[in-house]
Amino acid sequence: MPSNAKSRYGRLVVERQAIQRSLANNVGDLAHLEGPCAKLEGMLQEIEQLRTEQSLLQARKQETTRRIQELLEQTGKLVTFIKTGIKEHYGHDNEKLVEFGLQPFRRRRRETRGETQGEPQTETAGET
Repeated sequence: MPSNAKSRYGRLVVERQAIQRSLANNVGDLAHLEGPCAKLEGMLQEIEQLRTEQSLLQARKQETTRRIQELLEQTGKLVTFIKTGIKEHYGHDNEKLVEFGLQPFRRRRRETRGETQGEPQTETAGET
């Protein structure tokens, strides 16, 4: 019997198992349905086997997902370490870093005082 009898699947299996039990209890009255009854019993057994297999696969899937998460966490730490080594080797401002998906440090150009305010520098009357 399925673990979750409230699901559609559970209700269907419970219904079919009840019919199969009733048929087995009344085999004398329903001898003409002996063949289909045996077929139903075999199919219900197969459903139970498949349900067990499905549960095992679901557990295996959860274990696999957990392992993937562990590996992603470990590789994240390792990649951080490697990126630091790459920057140490090439320097933090080397354009070669782009090849590794890293952003090189690019200094801003120094602007003169007048250019920062948006005004061009003008000469004063006292200076020549």
